[in-house]
Amino acid sequence: MHNTGIVVLAQNNSLDDYVLQACLLAMSVKLTNPNLPISVVTNDIVPEEYTQFFDKIIPIPFEDNAAESEWKIENRWKIYHASPYERTIVMDTDMLVLQDRNGYWYACTPRH
Repeated sequence: MHNTGIVVLAQNNSLDDYVLQACLLAMSVKLTNPNLPISVVTNDIVPEEYTQFFDKIIPIPFEDNAAESEWKIENRWKIYHASPYERTIVMDTDMLVLQDRNGYWYACTPRH
């Protein structure tokens, strides 16, 4: 298990390809933070040409509570249960990482 990493939930709906958005996010992470792991939680197919950008592709745990929903927010609570990291930052699929994010881990670490 990696100590730290990013996890994103990506579930497509009838209008939006959130998996493709997650792939673009993962590419931006790998470009700017090559040692920072990123995983996607999804039940949708990740195109083969993009799987290389994810450290893990994780099926949505338990059951898909958003199967009949367009918003697809019903599974967000499962992200921390599915995360393979001890410390997880959750990002939305419509984000890009344009610079080093290692400072986030420092900012999120409790000080005594």
